[in-house]
Amino acid sequence: MWAAFELMYNTYIDGAELYLEDMLPALDNFIAFGAQQLAASPAYVASLVDMVTRMFNEELSNVDLMSACKLAETEMLYLRGLLDKYVPQFVHLAMAQLRNGNVKTNVLKIHLIETVVNAIYYNPAIALDALEKDGWCADFFALWMSMIDKFTRVHDKKLCVLAIAALLSLAPEQVPQSAAQGYEKLLIVSCHASSAWMGANFGL
Repeated sequence: MWAAFELMYNTYIDGAELYLEDMLPALDNFIAFGAQQLAASPAYVASLVDMVTRMFNEELSNVDLMSACKLAETEMLYLRGLLDKYVPQFVHLAMAQLRNGNVKTNVLKIHLIETVVNAIYYNPAIALDALEKDGWCADFFALWMSMIDKFTRVHDKKLCVLAIAALLSLAPEQVPQSAAQGYEKLLIVSCHASSAWMGANFGL
């Protein structure tokens, strides 16, 4: 099975980047069902991360960037504890796209925001530290808050709730001062949104 992964990765770096969307189902299976093997193979983990970063570093279409976001999400959801040194890179890549003024559609914007939200769910301390180092904490929380009503899929809503719960697990001193105001507003807005989501989903 892993020989097939190596072949897929080598094909990707040899010029098949535009086919990442078609590769996603297979890559999702490698990650979801091969997490134990990946834990023992740092080189494979690095290869998966490389597939994400290459997509962000190319000037590609919205679909290609969304595919990169989806792959990053799968990695962060299934490879918990294996990506600590890579999560800041994911945060930086997503935020750089959000801040460059070229994101014109809400669909792509939501995928990019969710890359950071996934990083928060993966490890809120690491994610906030990455945002703070780039001076992006306040901007991110303001953007997330302004877009939260656009998270309409069940997956989007669940991810937001889980990330907010992860943030609440932090001690106050772990929350950067630059994020404090937006952070508090996000929690208030999110609580109202979460109540509405649960009422809609469960008939409450």
